[in-house]
Amino acid sequence: MWIVTDRLYKYSPESRSYRTKPYGVPSSAPIIIKIESPSPTSVVVEWKPPMFLNGPLIGYHIELQSRTERFLRDATKEQLCFSIYPTKPGTMYRLSIAARNTEGIGPLASMNVSTLPQPELSESLVLWLSKQNTVYESKAGDLEEIFCTRTDWIGNSITGISGDVRKKELYISEGPHIWALSVGSSNHSRLIYRSDRFISDLSADWLYSKLYFVVDKQVLRCDVRNCSTEVVISLASSPVKIVADPFSGYLFIGFMDSLYRMALPGLLLEAENKSMETIVANTSRLTFSLNPYFRRLIYISGRGGTVHHIFLDGTEMGMNSLLPFDTASIQQVVYSCNLWVLTNGKQVYIAEEYDKQLYPTEVSAESCNVKDGNFDNLFLWDFSTQPLPVPLHEPTHLQVVFGSNSAALTWRKPLTGNGLGPNAWQQWSYDLIIINGNISNYKEGIGSTNITLYGLSSTTLYTFKIRASSPGGKGPWSSIFQGTTLKEGVIPYVLAGNEVGVWKVFLDKFTNENILPSVKNAIDLDWLNSSLYWTNSTGFAHVTSLFDSDSETDVIQGLQNVGALALDWITNTLYWADSEKNKIFRMPLNSEVITKVMDVAGKIQDLQLDPLQGYMYWTTAQSVEYARINGDHPGLLEKLPNFSGKQISGLTLDFDLGALYWLTQDNIRLEINQVDLIWKGNKGKVKKILSSDSLKTSQHVLQYYFGKLVWINEEGDLQIVEMGRKQTVHLSSGMPFITFAVVHQKPLPDGLSDCPVVIPNPVPASSFKIQGNSSWICIKWESVRSVNYGMVYYRFESQALLKIQDLNAPHYCVSGLKPFKEFDVTVKPYTYWGSATETQVTLFSPEAAPSAPENPRIFVNLKKDILLGVMNMDVEFRWNVPAQINGVLRGYTVYYTTDNCSETLHGEALNVTAEVTTFSLTNVDPAKTYCMQVEGFTDAGSSSRTRVRMGNVTVTGTVPYLLTVKDRMVTIFDVDTGQTVRKMLVSAVIHVGYILQTQTIYYLTENLILSTALNGKDRTQLIESILCSAPKGMAVDWIGQKIYVLLDKQENANSSIYVLDLELQGTKLEKLLSSSQNIYSIGVYPKKSLLFWTQPVSGDIILVSYSLSERLPRTLIGLHLQVDHSVPEAIDCNCTTAKLHLDGNFAVDTTDSEPERLFFTTPDHEVWASDLNGCICWKKINFTGATDFGTTSLTVNSNAVYWITRDGDQSTVYMADKFSGKVISEYQDSSLVAVMTFGEESQPYPDPKCLIPKAYTSMPQVVNKSDTSLIIYIPPVEFPSTCSEISKPTPTYILHYAEYLDNYIDANCTHGIQCYKKEVQTNIIELKGLQSYTRYLIQVSVRNYYGDMSKELGPPAINWTWFGVPSAPQQVEVVVLSDHRAKVSWTAPLEPKGPIEQLRYQVQYNGNNYWPAVPIRLDQLADGQRQIELANLQSGTEYQFQVLSYPPIGGSFSSSEIVLGKTFLTPQSPHLLSVGNITATILWQFISNYTMEKYWFEISQDTSREIWKQVQVNCTNNVDYSCIILGLHPSRIYAVRAVVTYKSNISCASAMKVFETKAGVPGKPGTPYTVHDVINWIKADDNGNNITYYILQVQNFKNETRLQNFNNSDEWITVYQGSCGSNICTWRNQHLSGFYHVRVVAVNGIGMGEFSETSGEIIMKLNGEK
Repeated sequence: MWIVTDRLYKYSPESRSYRTKPYGVPSSAPIIIKIESPSPTSVVVEWKPPMFLNGPLIGYHIELQSRTERFLRDATKEQLCFSIYPTKPGTMYRLSIAARNTEGIGPLASMNVSTLPQPELSESLVLWLSKQNTVYESKAGDLEEIFCTRTDWIGNSITGISGDVRKKELYISEGPHIWALSVGSSNHSRLIYRSDRFISDLSADWLYSKLYFVVDKQVLRCDVRNCSTEVVISLASSPVKIVADPFSGYLFIGFMDSLYRMALPGLLLEAENKSMETIVANTSRLTFSLNPYFRRLIYISGRGGTVHHIFLDGTEMGMNSLLPFDTASIQQVVYSCNLWVLTNGKQVYIAEEYDKQLYPTEVSAESCNVKDGNFDNLFLWDFSTQPLPVPLHEPTHLQVVFGSNSAALTWRKPLTGNGLGPNAWQQWSYDLIIINGNISNYKEGIGSTNITLYGLSSTTLYTFKIRASSPGGKGPWSSIFQGTTLKEGVIPYVLAGNEVGVWKVFLDKFTNENILPSVKNAIDLDWLNSSLYWTNSTGFAHVTSLFDSDSETDVIQGLQNVGALALDWITNTLYWADSEKNKIFRMPLNSEVITKVMDVAGKIQDLQLDPLQGYMYWTTAQSVEYARINGDHPGLLEKLPNFSGKQISGLTLDFDLGALYWLTQDNIRLEINQVDLIWKGNKGKVKKILSSDSLKTSQHVLQYYFGKLVWINEEGDLQIVEMGRKQTVHLSSGMPFITFAVVHQKPLPDGLSDCPVVIPNPVPASSFKIQGNSSWICIKWESVRSVNYGMVYYRFESQALLKIQDLNAPHYCVSGLKPFKEFDVTVKPYTYWGSATETQVTLFSPEAAPSAPENPRIFVNLKKDILLGVMNMDVEFRWNVPAQINGVLRGYTVYYTTDNCSETLHGEALNVTAEVTTFSLTNVDPAKTYCMQVEGFTDAGSSSRTRVRMGNVTVTGTVPYLLTVKDRMVTIFDVDTGQTVRKMLVSAVIHVGYILQTQTIYYLTENLILSTALNGKDRTQLIESILCSAPKGMAVDWIGQKIYVLLDKQENANSSIYVLDLELQGTKLEKLLSSSQNIYSIGVYPKKSLLFWTQPVSGDIILVSYSLSERLPRTLIGLHLQVDHSVPEAIDCNCTTAKLHLDGNFAVDTTDSEPERLFFTTPDHEVWASDLNGCICWKKINFTGATDFGTTSLTVNSNAVYWITRDGDQSTVYMADKFSGKVISEYQDSSLVAVMTFGEESQPYPDPKCLIPKAYTSMPQVVNKSDTSLIIYIPPVEFPSTCSEISKPTPTYILHYAEYLDNYIDANCTHGIQCYKKEVQTNIIELKGLQSYTRYLIQVSVRNYYGDMSKELGPPAINWTWFGVPSAPQQVEVVVLSDHRAKVSWTAPLEPKGPIEQLRYQVQYNGNNYWPAVPIRLDQLADGQRQIELANLQSGTEYQFQVLSYPPIGGSFSSSEIVLGKTFLTPQSPHLLSVGNITATILWQFISNYTMEKYWFEISQDTSREIWKQVQVNCTNNVDYSCIILGLHPSRIYAVRAVVTYKSNISCASAMKVFETKAGVPGKPGTPYTVHDVINWIKADDNGNNITYYILQVQNFKNETRLQNFNNSDEWITVYQGSCGSNICTWRNQHLSGFYHVRVVAVNGIGMGEFSETSGEIIMKLNGEK
């Protein structure tokens, strides 16, 4: 629904959607987007649905017809693309398509298309195939016989053959290799890739010169010129066959039972989509072949005799072929131009197809000495198998922009063919035709989709068309583009704004640059000189330098809601439309004076200026309007009907032709309209110069330059159209533009080379003159002569005369004025372009004496200085100005006296100026009464006197002041005069308080507490951080110097009250209490240390009193409160019986009036008062029935009660008599938050003895201590007992302290000792930085805000500090004892800071290593000496040692200086050079004599290595020691080590070296002995070589024998030689008799050992002897 007025319209929200009923067949045809013949046997068409279906769409009817055949097809309603096959190659067809609904078929859309020609096989057709490692080829053109090709460089079975026919290269994969074979006379081969894995298949990309091959489960790719591989895709299993088709843009991957395809990868593999789509699935053994030119796949699935034909996407074609034998044996097949080649592995067939039947012929194959294996890897070498793409479509979007001598062209590639992959080969070059009249130029081989032409003629019409071409052929020509070059020397450009900045968009080339990235989201802009003026969604106007991207953007002050803007370059004036108020304003750029130009009916969308003729033009959504540039003479150029559905968008001026253009568009059509500029006099003749269904605009901006129009289309690009033409050009930055302006030369009025002067100078005030008498007066002034272009007018205004008139001449006359009637005159010279500043003058009629001053009154203010104890009085006399001044009031005469107070005073007289309406006497005697009266006077005489007013302390009140609180301001309001006497600007004020004695005001804001002096200066933030929750109220304790703050919900409390102590150093809020209830407001009564608040309880609101000294709350007043009347004090109470229902507002009366102290309001619009105990209540004011009474703030002083009521943003302050309840006055203001009485009477002070502390007499007590500090308790300062309830400021305690030496006698901080001072405001203090284990004397004095007793010190206290950390140990020394041990010694610290014998020590070495683990005392150290021995150190390592000294208790310590010590080297283990059977040679590295005293070697045969003995060695001393170890036994395992003794006389052994001596002659057997006439001996050690036998020898020492004669008794005779198999060897005598010595020796393979010891005397007997 619409509501239409004379010039405005408003509309309701949109209704829900409705659909009309269907009727008739579709009334429009589908729109054919693209038609093509992708192969010789198919046609593909794409379309859009018709615009007007007239009913539910069912589908589409398609007809394809040639001279000889006709195809009829039906498509579903979802289909917008359809393929028709099989067509005949090289045939012209006409395709028609119509939409069908339930009523029938609509009109046809038709278009012609020619199918591609049938390719022919060349005479150079060659068949390549392989068997094992042999390559076969046919002769060119003859495939019936194949022959071997010499490939002796192939060492493995061939797995793949492919090629590039045009490069004449055949690619062969075998084993891990890929070879390139040059096909021709040389047949040269080269290895192009070597892998470490098996390559199972290969396919060549003949257009991109790439190779694709299979390795394991991966498909790899490389360039044939530089085969650096990259992985195309990784698969779950290894493919059987791959085929690359760059013609269609796909890679086909075949497995044993399925076939897939993926998009052919582009240049960057990682950016590609590697997904595969299924072409053939779930079949038996599969082989396939691809025909790129026909966009066809054939495959044999191993079932039956059928060869399947499908499209590249797997769609069935219904054109299968038949073989005369079972296809299950077919292993590979290739196909081209009806020629088939197949193989079952053993035989190879060629076949031709007739009527879908294949007729195979076996190919004869040369044997080539290849016995085993199958034929495979078929490859047809022919141009038809590797076709070159030819453009099917013309290039699109040909666009041209012109300079004066150049043209920049850009276009898009032809549309991609149907069904092609994203990376199908499309690398076209382009041909261009340039036509100038009858002259045509031709350029070809253009490698990109843009070109810039130079050397063109200016202002000349050119025609262009373009086509794509490739080595395979040329495509169709594009549609033509016509346009005109610019005038000579003209180089315009566009400044266009979007989300990322302002762009410089060139109009003679397709380039742009972001010149102002800081200027984002401009919605309108214009330029002047070197500056850009712009606005954005904030509504502010900005100015930015055009040529300095780093310059700062300035906000033009005073401009708000700026929508459309424009610049007058004649006067340098900015014009803009207010987007909210529908007004046009202007402001000179050299000033900040804003002028409203005019009001407009509707929101302005675009604003354009004609400064040459002094006009402006603008558009709304429905109209094009104009006016003089100052708003005069408005008019309408076009008005669209409200329900037309059209909208006006954009407006521009053509100064060349004197024309105005604008855009009109609806949902279907864009129109460009033209009309002459108003100054030409042809108003209203609108001409439509362009209408288009394809053009749109998205922004309300249009610009003209040199015969061309520019706007922003629906994509956000700049769109250019040349006048008289329909072709458009798009300019884009990649992001949608929001607004723009064309930069070109601004025109000037004809005949002028510089800007004219069109702004007049102001009229001099001194030139105004009045002529005539009181009945007829003429006002004249000086005329303006500075303007040299346009007419000058004068705006005459007078509010007093109620006259506003525009004049052509500099004078104005008026009649009928009263004598000395004041009237104003304002004259402002102006032209259409601007005006001078107005000149104001004021004139008066003849004067007369005034009437008496109004409302005389007197006030007194008794002043008490609580700190100085002084009292005096100020007297202030006030009056109002006379009701009738009758001239120029020159002043007042004030009369005053202290006696003879008659009706006419004869005392002192004093003149004051006319601006003063008050007279004050300061610091006068409070005991006297003062009388005053006043009269006023002009030049014509004096008025009568006022009545006498008397003032004294006992009768007269003070001047009533209020503190009022607004959101951003606190004021001191004089209730008597109704004037604000002072303003303090503070944002977001919640509440306010003050302390008059300190002249300070305190502010509670949304998150801070601030203070200022009364003049608003010296602003201070009282808390360090923002408030922890929302504040609700504040109360100031002026006596105790504290602020109580009420905060909203916090943690688990609904309300909390905090206290801010103004006397504390470092202001910080401290929580006083929390409440689960919502506290409404708070107040304080310092004389009783009471805090009050209101809160809800059980649906009621109660008034609570809280004792700040006892920290106890008490409910005073509440609806359901019960009082125990048995208490004597409660007998006369009536507050409970009154059943008062509170509304939460209350005020504490802090004046000296009695007994009323608490004032509060009820929901019944009543004001009540009670005493502090909530016992006796009085009803003070009753406004029952007054609906506007509801109070938001309540306050009281000694005479009156004040409250605020609010009505929306308007507030009213009421003042009522405190005792009678009668409303005395009311005052209105906006947005008042709170009101508070302000004056000394509201902040009285008690007796000074309750404020100033007594001299301090208590002794401080030490409650804890450390080595450097004492924690001291200071007993509180004392006040008289009568002052216990009075709030007091926090005292400051001065702690005096000093070190107390042994020689001090009766000394303290006031006598004999210079003490330090420390001020604290708590009763517990920690003195830090003291000396350890030291006595300190401590005394205390005190001061507070009201008195300083800091020089009167209390009694002294003496205390010790605790043990301190001793200083560092001295003279630290390190003695290295060995490779693992060192001894650290030291002397005592110089400053033990405690008993020296109880100090503890510890050694720290190399970082965090400590010994012992726990510090120990001196008596725990060895021999009680200050030394510690460290073990388990690292050999040959330099250590840093520090001795740490600890106090008797605690973990703190001091560290000595670092002392370095390096442990001795551990001796090296001997190195074994050689080993004999009784000796071993070792090599040992010598340790420096600097640390070593001596050395030796030890050996051990003990397996536990516990027993070592020094060994005899022979050594030679060279760089290292070479030693021979003697005295070893053969075949023994020994361990040897070196042992050194250091200079410290401590020995250390090296690591041992284990060795085994070689085998030797046997050892010495045991000494023979007899047992029962049998010789026995213990067997010898074999020393590593088995003993072969023993030799037993005897010696007849008495030379007696019976059976054998000896030559002499010394001869040893061998009597036995034999083996021994046990540990005890035996020999029985059978031949000897007599006395003998016996010895035995063992013999092994090495030799004879040492004889045993000779036995003692052995008697041998023969058998039977006795």
